Amino acid sequence: MRRLLALFLFGALALAAPIRQVVVEGGDPVLQALARAALPFGEGDEPGDLEAARKAILETGYFRDARLFLEGDVLKVVLTPYPPIAEVRVEAKAFPEENLLRFLEENYALGKEATYNPLRAQEAAQGLSRAYRQNGFPFAPKVEVEAKEAGGRMVLTFRVAEAPEVKEVRLQGATLLPEEDLLKLLAPLKGPFDFAKYQEALRAIAGRYEEAGYRFSGPDPEASALEDGLLTVRVREVRVVGVEGEGLDLAGFPLKAGDFLHYPRLLEGVQALSKALSRVVNFTLVPE
Repeated sequence: MRRLLALFLFGALALAAPIRQVVVEGGDPVLQALARAALPFGEGDEPGDLEAARKAILETGYFRDARLFLEGDVLKVVLTPYPPIAEVRVEAKAFPEENLLRFLEENYALGKEATYNPLRAQEAAQGLSRAYRQNGFPFAPKVEVEAKEAGGRMVLTFRVAEAPEVKEVRLQGATLLPEEDLLKLLAPLKGPFDFAKYQEALRAIAGRYEEAGYRFSGPDPEASALEDGLLTVRVREVRVVGVEGEGLDLAGFPLKAGDFLHYPRLLEGVQALSKALSRVVNFTLVPE
């Protein structure tokens, strides 16, 4: 009994011996370093749950498989990385493909010869959708990514759903110009969404405000939205918060706090001050 107990204790101590060396096989040095960094234990540590360590490596997204086993006090890690990327494509029309490819490579390391990472590819699809919204789209389009392996290399194709159906168009926030006239500029947008036509319509509305003297008023792309077939274009009409001029008599200035910012009236007021003072009066517009 004592001998069996001694053998059991010796075996337990041997299992708990610290790891003397970690040997990583498979993949290039960069991927091996990534796998080492993902390990929850390493040289000098007692070996923990090998399956948990394996999952930690796989969660990086760069490896199709990983095997971990102990040979005495040496932990061996055998990696099977995903194949390198042969090509990345983006099926889209609103923006030049080369710009979208540059975005994917610079922000998500998805480019030719990079190791394919399915997790990173999904993150890139979501990031591409957000980028569309940030660059003028009234919605964040659905982006699907397809990964095909051929000849030991991967071809990634991102498909952007740029053209959902526009069933109805509304205008919000327009009080300075006839809403009916502005809605006519938006009428051609019904049907499959067309980003070029959308931008053209927004420029036309901005032009109407410019012609009426409200240079800084017009469409607000960030506040506009396309949801469930309803395209709502939000207009921002800028008001004067305050008029300041150190040492100047502004009692007769044509714009007061709360007035809509009418650029010709602003210029008239500045010119009147210049004439009254017999010197040039400059002005600065400060957004708030």
